[in-house]
Amino acid sequence: MENAFPACQSCCMAKSAKKLSYRFKDLREQADLTLEQLSESVEISVSQLSRFESGDREPRVDELLRIAARLRVPWQEFIDAGATGWMSVPLISFVSAGQLTSVPAAEVLADSEYVQAANLPTGDWIALRVKGTSMDRISPPDSIIFVNRRDKRLVPNACYVIAGPDEGSTYKRFRPDPMRFEPVTFSEGHKIIFPDQEPEIIGRVKRTVLDL
Repeated sequence: MENAFPACQSCCMAKSAKKLSYRFKDLREQADLTLEQLSESVEISVSQLSRFESGDREPRVDELLRIAARLRVPWQEFIDAGATGWMSVPLISFVSAGQLTSVPAAEVLADSEYVQAANLPTGDWIALRVKGTSMDRISPPDSIIFVNRRDKRLVPNACYVIAGPDEGSTYKRFRPDPMRFEPVTFSEGHKIIFPDQEPEIIGRVKRTVLDL
């Protein structure tokens, strides 16, 4: 965590206070902290934190740095999301583009790596690295998918990360009538999943990124 806050960025804070407030609340909720818990750890009163979240007051530089450190995100997260549309998303694990695996897909770890993404809508975002070939027409192996955990409504032809009965997870395209989760692949041998009931939806996949 850097201790320097460029002076040229500080002018954005007053102009973008309302935009910043949205990210404060999102990031606190992603960290699973109440205002009271955050207040105790950063030594800022609950009332002041509440004003940050509502947009009634912009934080001082030292306050912003303490909050960012506690939430384990770069301080730029608050500025970029409000002023330029960039967001830091935790890259937490990998997801199987095949059958269900035993790797859980929903836990943000304290030492998670972060990846940058532009112009994602408001949500609870995680990034996952794809392993396997069953979705290689849209997400080749080692690509990164961005998953919105707030978007769990099943839409035909949309793609989702779903959890299995033993906390496994997989990435597939949803099709109704009958309910099924299909591979989108150039490869043969990948099976369609026909669940007996609607599975747990980790979130909807909205973007794939692949380094060349």
